[in-house]
Amino acid sequence: MRRRRRERAEAAQTTESAETSPNNEGDSTPEVTETTTAAPRRRGLLPFVVNWGALLLVLVLIAVTVFILLLNEGVLPPEVVIYWPLAVAVPSVLWLFIALVRRNSRSVLAAAALLGVSISLLLASLKVPLGSTLVGITFITTGAGIMLRGLLLRNQPV
Repeated sequence: MRRRRRERAEAAQTTESAETSPNNEGDSTPEVTETTTAAPRRRGLLPFVVNWGALLLVLVLIAVTVFILLLNEGVLPPEVVIYWPLAVAVPSVLWLFIALVRRNSRSVLAAAALLGVSISLLLASLKVPLGSTLVGITFITTGAGIMLRGLLLRNQPV
């Protein structure tokens, strides 16, 4: 809010100074300044700023809650029940590849851990006990993420 008010005040001052500056007496065309050529900023319709990241997070949490509720009630078809962890695994694989391309070591670790959890959930949906796979597969994928992180950071000073 303060920054926008300051920008508006500065823009008003520059337009006032441009209007009050004397033109050449022999020239009848007005001076063209940078402020007069710029398109005016359009004011938003809402009196507040929307935090799109937080809004997206809230919508995702609502969708996950509805999905878990339907899953617990047994209303979902068997195909959805079996393959729903792929909805977590596919974005985690994409996140892992994007983090590798961007050379972001923290994201590599987080994506690897999420991939391990999603693979464990996929095995659990195929009637493999979750307790026996969750820790093992998550540790394996996190270890692979640590090795990838080491490869990413090998030429960088600590």
